[in-house]
Amino acid sequence: MLITPGLLTMVALLILIMKLRHDTVKKLLGFDIILDIAATVLFVALFAGTYAGMMAAIIAGLGFSITLMVMKWTMGYKKLEAKYGPDHFLPVIRWVEVPPKIGAGRKTGGLW
Repeated sequence: MLITPGLLTMVALLILIMKLRHDTVKKLLGFDIILDIAATVLFVALFAGTYAGMMAAIIAGLGFSITLMVMKWTMGYKKLEAKYGPDHFLPVIRWVEVPPKIGAGRKTGGLW
């Protein structure tokens, strides 16, 4: 009984994330720790007040964290990189593609 609300909330948030463009999802996966903490805080705020609510929030946070980890391993991610050139005073910031750890030889690079 405690697992169902947590799993449904986690799936709803993941569906919202997967509606974003593929490129945007990869950029979000580059900040997976921040995204995971923010989602867990959101789940706790949504279900606060009872023991059953906290258990649902813990289940949702755990499922969300595991799903983000699997998505990062199978899709890869993009991270911000700042490089100083010899003739630049300010760094050049750009997104760098990091290949997936699992299924790296696939043409699509992940789930999609």
